[in-house]
Amino acid sequence: MRKMFRLGVVLVGCVWLAGCLTLPAHVAAELEAAKPGEPNAYAARSPVPAAANVLVPPKTVRRDVTLNDLPLASGQIVVKDEGDAASLFVSLFAEDYSRWTHVGIVALEADGPVVYDTNGGFIPVPGLPPTTTFSGGMRRIPFAEYVSKEKIIGIYALPPGVDAGKVVTFARIQYERNTPFDAYFDGDDASALYCSELVALALQAAGSAPIRQAALRVNRSYAVIREWLRLRARQLFLPGQLIEPTRKIAVWSAELSPLQIEAFFEIRRELTRRFDPQTRLGHLFRWTGTALELRDEPQRFITASLAAFSSTAPSASDTDPTDSVRQEVRRLADLHFSGTPSARNVAPSDGR
Repeated sequence: MRKMFRLGVVLVGCVWLAGCLTLPAHVAAELEAAKPGEPNAYAARSPVPAAANVLVPPKTVRRDVTLNDLPLASGQIVVKDEGDAASLFVSLFAEDYSRWTHVGIVALEADGPVVYDTNGGFIPVPGLPPTTTFSGGMRRIPFAEYVSKEKIIGIYALPPGVDAGKVVTFARIQYERNTPFDAYFDGDDASALYCSELVALALQAAGSAPIRQAALRVNRSYAVIREWLRLRARQLFLPGQLIEPTRKIAVWSAELSPLQIEAFFEIRRELTRRFDPQTRLGHLFRWTGTALELRDEPQRFITASLAAFSSTAPSASDTDPTDSVRQEVRRLADLHFSGTPSARNVAPSDGR
């Protein structure tokens, strides 16, 4: 097993759940399956109605995007999502819903387009939380390599009035300084940076108004995890806060059609909506000993919903999100799941 590995997400929770790490008993208990009689918003109906039980995999629509397809420019914001259980896990850390789980800055340099971001990794040590053995920092990666293996990628132009040169200069300075990765996600201490903190500070240095940090989710399970990881921050920058939907240059996937991309994010929104303050992480996730996976019912819901939105549309950029996709995903969720979200758990928003 790998002892050190790449971090391509916003929050350290993904890292300790993706490595070779024995969880302490009180943390492992949060990932146990729902107990008999325990309220569970992700419990499946029995039987699942045929309209919500599409068992065929979603149609693959290969979208090969080359550098020539993209009008790349220095200062653009690149966002991405790996589409796995770990990325859903980290997206639940904040109270606000964010469509993306990692972010970087594009720069056109002498050797071609590159992306500046920050990442880290840890060496598992028995008895210690992974934050205590974390290392890593700024990266400079060729653009083609950066986007080659992700499930969904997005490129966005800077807001009006933000100086692209200053955005890149800020990132380049952090790279030259070898600024370390911030394993504690403290947005008030710029001596170490996590990915969305880097981009938020670069935007502000280049003329953007101060960016509001999002509050962390109020949830008992996550409170247990944060305490174990010794995370003291109560707010953080989210990738989705750092882009404007109207400034989209391209959003694409090698696996999903444009319609399925939209459905994917609305599926995530629906799963997030159902995660109320008392929901245990084990209702959505299970820990295999070496990896984090989704429980069977949420995974069946995702597969069935993506299949329902199968499309052969080839375009990498499509129209803005519409309420109709969100409403259809909600309908499919109500058909699939017998449990219901808490009345006080309103749908989070990412500005769409």
